[in-house]
Amino acid sequence: MTFLCVFIFGALLSLDVAVEAGKCPKMCTCDGAKLTVACVGKNLTEVPSTVDEITLKLDLRGNHLHVLRRGAFLHTPYLTHLDLQRCGLVHVKEGAFRTLGRLVSLNLAYNNIDILYQEAFDGLSSLKELLLDHNRVEEVQPGAFMQLGFLNLLQLSHNQLVYLPNMAFQGLQNIQWLRLSHNSINNLAPEAFAGLLSLGRLSLDHNELQFFPTETLTR
Repeated sequence: MTFLCVFIFGALLSLDVAVEAGKCPKMCTCDGAKLTVACVGKNLTEVPSTVDEITLKLDLRGNHLHVLRRGAFLHTPYLTHLDLQRCGLVHVKEGAFRTLGRLVSLNLAYNNIDILYQEAFDGLSSLKELLLDHNRVEEVQPGAFMQLGFLNLLQLSHNQLVYLPNMAFQGLQNIQWLRLSHNSINNLAPEAFAGLLSLGRLSLDHNELQFFPTETLTR
């Protein structure tokens, strides 16, 4: 009888381990205790759809995603940290992050993103840190940051920005540090930084401004 109980317990334990293992995408490393999934440098071309729903941190650095499609993270609504560095990203479609209302840190550095589309960051209502440095951003469409009311840090250095239009950063009422270093900015609209009431630090070094933008910075 004792042997039978041990056998049944062992079988159930093996089944449980198999179920847990099945929640981890192939070629990824998962930590069930910390609720983290790492799929670094695995040549992935799509966001894995088998990531456990309760995952908090997802690391996808060094893959080949190229395009983030609408609803790319529908299956991971509890993410707080998402790292997409060096993924060859060119386009972030509208609604790509729409279900990530708990995300606080998003790293999109070292990609090939050229345009920040309107509604590209919709749904990121809790985001505090957005890293977009070392891309090819040359255009920020009106309303691109409208949903990022809690953002503290926006890193846009080492891109290809030339001109900042009026209300370029509309919606960032809690931004504290805006980094625009190492672009090609030569002109700032008078209302380029309008609405940034909490801004405490602005980095504009290594651009092509021909004169100090007194009017813009006064506002």
